[in-house]
Amino acid sequence: MSKRRKPGWGKTAGFTLVEMLIAVLMASIIGVAIFNTTRTQQDTFVAQDSVAAAQQNLRAALLLMTREIRMAGCDPTGRAGAGITAASSSSLSFTSDLNGDGDTADSGENLTYTLYTPADGIQKLGRRNPTATMPVAEYIANLEFLYLLANGSTTTAPASSQYDDIVAVRVTVLARAPTADAKLQDALSFTTPGGSTWTLPTGVRGRLASVTIRCRNLGL
Repeated sequence: MSKRRKPGWGKTAGFTLVEMLIAVLMASIIGVAIFNTTRTQQDTFVAQDSVAAAQQNLRAALLLMTREIRMAGCDPTGRAGAGITAASSSSLSFTSDLNGDGDTADSGENLTYTLYTPADGIQKLGRRNPTATMPVAEYIANLEFLYLLANGSTTTAPASSQYDDIVAVRVTVLARAPTADAKLQDALSFTTPGGSTWTLPTGVRGRLASVTIRCRNLGL
């Protein structure tokens, strides 16, 4: 006596064309969502990384400048004639007799801070000592020196006769991100303590920082 087969046995189960199309559509939607999320996260990371790089450039520049400008005019023997030798809104030159030997001819005793653009095309903040220029920070968009005089006034362009009256220097540095951010559709603008307006290219993020440096050996 043969056994009865249950209904459906021997038939091959599968997906219909409609089911396959729905599955492909859902997989495509999920794939696009994952791609967009990943791209957004990547763009955010790149933007944050660029801003962090700009911030690091600012810190490095301002720390070194603060330490050295503070010593401008250091002249323990009174024979070196140390002091500020040139001052403008974008450049500052000064001398110091750091080792007390009566001159300013030793390393680190005759310095100039200014912007320059070397062969790589990346604008940098440079430290010249006195002829060789060392990069202090790169991707620096702008630099400003604002001078506080002994009478309480400020200027970005002191006369040479006022150099001995400078008691403090306010340094403002604008660092820019190395790469543009496609999500930033505006051109960022910054106003400096000296009243200048600096504008970065569209899509480029930046950080502005200022520090007031008291010149211990000037304006006495």
